[in-house]
Amino acid sequence: MNDLNLRVAVLKLCAHPKRFAELRDALVPLPNTWIAAPHDFVLQFAAAKSSAEQVQVVKDVFYGEQEQDLGDVARFLADLLLASPLKHAVRNQLTKLFSDNALAKQNATPHRRHSKEHLLEALQQSLGEMASSLAVITPPVSHERTNDVFVSANACLQNFPFGREALGKQVHRFAPLLTNALERYWADI
Repeated sequence: MNDLNLRVAVLKLCAHPKRFAELRDALVPLPNTWIAAPHDFVLQFAAAKSSAEQVQVVKDVFYGEQEQDLGDVARFLADLLLASPLKHAVRNQLTKLFSDNALAKQNATPHRRHSKEHLLEALQQSLGEMASSLAVITPPVSHERTNDVFVSANACLQNFPFGREALGKQVHRFAPLLTNALERYWADI
């Protein structure tokens, strides 16, 4: 039975390889809350012309000294992580940066360093904001948007220790939304 499941999964993935490749190479759009932000790191990310440039900007923002508050930087990176498509280079880089290994590699001055607690708090805030965006009654959110939110939150569970910990502290906000998500899905189809 596992062989059959694997074959079906491979067929589904191969059905649209060009579309998946284009999605992985496309630019990650700025999260809505950061579109009008005047911060330099947001403007640098918005000015990037390719996904490789976006990855480099993300690294520079994480490791570099910023004139802005570290809370804004961490929150921007967490929002960007959850807004990025799965298996995108930006998301993969952010997953690596939100880890104990990346925290150990920081070479910034001691008062400008990211801490695990700081990054976890930013992830929790971003996850909480995602959950609250689904709780809006009017206008109803489409099932595609609902699916995107749950898929992004679910990705925190896969090979991402900081994400698992942050989602574990915010799961109480997602659990009540499951019934609403199913209702919206059935209403749309």
